[in-house]
Amino acid sequence: MFLLLALANIASASSLDFIEMGGPWGSPNSTDATAVWWNPAGLAAGSGTRFHAEGAGVFAAIDWERDDPFYGGSDGLRTAAVAPFAGVATDLGIDGFGLGASLSVPFARAGKQADPIPFVRDYTGPIPFDGAAGRYHTRDAGIQVIQATLAAGYDFGPIAIGAGGGLMFSSWTADIDNVLIVDLNDEIEELNQDPGYTDDMIEDPRYATTAEFGHLRDTVFTFNVGIQAEPIEDVLTVSAAYHHSANLTHTGEVDLHFSCPPQDDTFGRFGAEAFGLCNTDINAAASVAYGLPSRLYGGVKLTPTPMLDLELMGGIVTWSRYTDFDVKLSDVETRNDPADFNDIDNTAELVNQERLWARDNVNTGWVAIDGKVYIQDLTVGARVTYDGNATPNAALMLNNYDSNKVITSAMAEYRVWDGLSVGLSYSHYFLFRRTITDSGFGVTIDPENRKEDRWFYPQANGVYTGSIDRVGLVVRGQFGGNTD
Repeated sequence: MFLLLALANIASASSLDFIEMGGPWGSPNSTDATAVWWNPAGLAAGSGTRFHAEGAGVFAAIDWERDDPFYGGSDGLRTAAVAPFAGVATDLGIDGFGLGASLSVPFARAGKQADPIPFVRDYTGPIPFDGAAGRYHTRDAGIQVIQATLAAGYDFGPIAIGAGGGLMFSSWTADIDNVLIVDLNDEIEELNQDPGYTDDMIEDPRYATTAEFGHLRDTVFTFNVGIQAEPIEDVLTVSAAYHHSANLTHTGEVDLHFSCPPQDDTFGRFGAEAFGLCNTDINAAASVAYGLPSRLYGGVKLTPTPMLDLELMGGIVTWSRYTDFDVKLSDVETRNDPADFNDIDNTAELVNQERLWARDNVNTGWVAIDGKVYIQDLTVGARVTYDGNATPNAALMLNNYDSNKVITSAMAEYRVWDGLSVGLSYSHYFLFRRTITDSGFGVTIDPENRKEDRWFYPQANGVYTGSIDRVGLVVRGQFGGNTD
């Protein structure tokens, strides 16, 4: 458990919602330690002391061929990380009772540009306008939740019920370029001057700011409840579980690295220097807030013989709560040396801001069929999952990527001696290709044609493809109780 807690500090995955909790062993009908997450009622159906420890390597790639009238090119994100799950369950010697604890990563998303270009102040040659097309969406980012859960269940005979409470330790970090030329244009026009900026200059790196958000963090409480019934003893099991939603407000700091307009841009150069924003570093307090969804899971398991389990399961995820990133920058005037600026208050007024960034997700669902065969000390199984797309065309971009997907999984487990097994699983995510021609995002110099704040980011039309591979190594065990 402590080893996996250390691994959790680097856990990440590029899928929007990590539904393979506990690998192919986890399901709404679980009675082992994965039931702490999936359905706490299942804790009451097991016996003795059970544990489940898994480290899963996740390897993901997303590629984007951009379609833009001024800035074409391509970009991609890559992830290689470890996603852990650790759980333990026990009946404490009480018939019909179950108590469990787990450490899991229910939500994780990360990616780093496959072929990044230099930061705005580090160009030594021609500016590669067509390179790293997604740098205004993300350069390097990671979002993850590590959840510690304590749960209990009791079997009343006809049905078992369970409930659990969890602490979600969430972190948010990102390196990203931001468009500066629009704000600079507006400041110059307020002085009754025309800088002559046009839309084909919007993504010029000389008019950009690189924002490096540190590890912004938040901790919130959540809970889950479940029910499990066995209409036909040892043959048919029916289960349902609910996971409550969470509102997160991450706080920390951000370092802003401003570039400087070229010398031949007299108005732009003067304006940037007047605000102290020419090749300048600024520190600010930062917060990022958003909502994570609730989840409703259910499953039916059929055991026609002791050697075979067949299971149909699915879930509904209320991703419509994931509407916006609410990003706030503040305290510029107190976190920086006033001597470095002509007027720190004016600079702070320009930099301190609150902006929304549209996520605009929709509710979605998933369904899976699973089968396992038990042959003496060997267990083999397979699972096929269909997971729906939560991100509409308008909101899709590299840092909000999702698609319809089919996940194929296979597993094998061998009991090395009584009460202890070692298993290996592999899953491949087939991510459906997405072609976006109606991106809701867009930036323009013209104030009359500007989109509302939450959509005022470089547009994201183009073709998206990707894949995810997951390789899990698990150690499971049971001591006491019924080990058949």
